Amino acid sequence: CSSILNTTAIVQRYVRLDGAMAYEVVMNATNIDGSVVSHTIPHLLRTHKDTICRLTVVIDERKRTGRLQAAETKHDVVRTLDEIASVVGSTAINVVRLDYSQAKATMRRWFGNERVAARCAGGTPLLAFLFGMDQASAEYVLRTDCDMIYFDASPCGWLTDGRRLLDDYSDIYFVSPYLGPPGGSDSNGVTAEKGETGLRLSHAFSTRCFLYKRSKLESLLPLVRAMHPFLKRVQYCAQGRSGERALEESIAMTLKARGTY
Repeated sequence: CSSILNTTAIVQRYVRLDGAMAYEVVMNATNIDGSVVSHTIPHLLRTHKDTICRLTVVIDERKRTGRLQAAETKHDVVRTLDEIASVVGSTAINVVRLDYSQAKATMRRWFGNERVAARCAGGTPLLAFLFGMDQASAEYVLRTDCDMIYFDASPCGWLTDGRRLLDDYSDIYFVSPYLGPPGGSDSNGVTAEKGETGLRLSHAFSTRCFLYKRSKLESLLPLVRAMHPFLKRVQYCAQGRSGERALEESIAMTLKARGTY
């Protein structure tokens, strides 16, 4: 299952971890995201400065498809990332361009099927997400969208709390902070908080942000391939779009198939 930590305020102190317990962050970006990451990445590096060992940003330079193609821009996101690195003094920002020549190998590893499309019908990434996750080398990895801002009320940091959950519960594969603004209503599709663990179990999986343990995630592979119905796929094909559903639906279906969701 996936679990959500109820974290609703900015944490004021940090716990320094040794290299074995550091966390790696992976995110994806395109040229449309340049103005966004100029705010979110410095914030992430500042609030998680003592826990993140590396931030990997996978850049997809191909034109977007589906409902996202109208949002294209010529903004140079790589230059923005270089500027961020120079300002914050970080040598831990790893910029990787998405290598489409690795598409078949990546899909074969994650789905057991090399014919999975690079993007879902709506245009959100499949290949970029998975290729990015394959770049991680740390055991504990935070996969996050590049527009996320984190608030954390835990005295030791939500990543540390999440790591303990991943280690202590065999049926928890993903942990994320409680999504929404601080003090927001309980409208994120989650159950009431469980007093014993402080967990809120989610009714839906989201790829917006999730902490996972690499060795544990490996046990879920291959993922279930989520496809639209046949007639819908035909319609999308005529529009030059794939018939794939979003990655979060594949992960949700995989968890359900394993009886852990």
